[in-house]
Amino acid sequence: LGVRGGVLNNLFDLENYLRTFSPQAPMLVCDVRRIALNNTLFVNPADRFFYITYRYKQQDIDKRLSFSKPASPKDTLFLLLDNTLYLVDGKPIDPAEPDSLNLYYRVHSENKNTFVSPVYMRYCTSGELLPELNVLYNTFDKTFTGKPDKEQLISRELRDHLVAHWGRLDEETFRKLYAQVLQK
Repeated sequence: LGVRGGVLNNLFDLENYLRTFSPQAPMLVCDVRRIALNNTLFVNPADRFFYITYRYKQQDIDKRLSFSKPASPKDTLFLLLDNTLYLVDGKPIDPAEPDSLNLYYRVHSENKNTFVSPVYMRYCTSGELLPELNVLYNTFDKTFTGKPDKEQLISRELRDHLVAHWGRLDEETFRKLYAQVLQK
């Protein structure tokens, strides 16, 4: 892979990253998922962008993905997956309803669409996860009382639960969720 420091350098890297997820082990997008891209290769003029297609109620839906705005040319560019994927005609839809999400890269001036990969993801908000994580935290807090590495054990159990029941999430999102659980 051409991945340097967690940054994807080309479409092949992005395809390989997305293919690590499956229907049985989807990518968990909790509020937003930021995918780091090489800023010099994935520019974001109006001419070049990523979009996701899916079927919803026998209708083909194309959703252009957003990028973060890097402060300088050396900063990492982030492709953003968020709830805007699930707005149809300005109205929210159930994220479980669309069929077959597929990622494409578009070069508008060349009228060229490049299929990148299927996207296996599950979307939720942190508000949906936190009550469940709080209950689990309290249970594990009692289970691991007196253990010197109690917080590590609880953290691992919560992560394992999310992967088994929701999907695989990135480290940044897990840290944010865990910090919110600790603030309860």
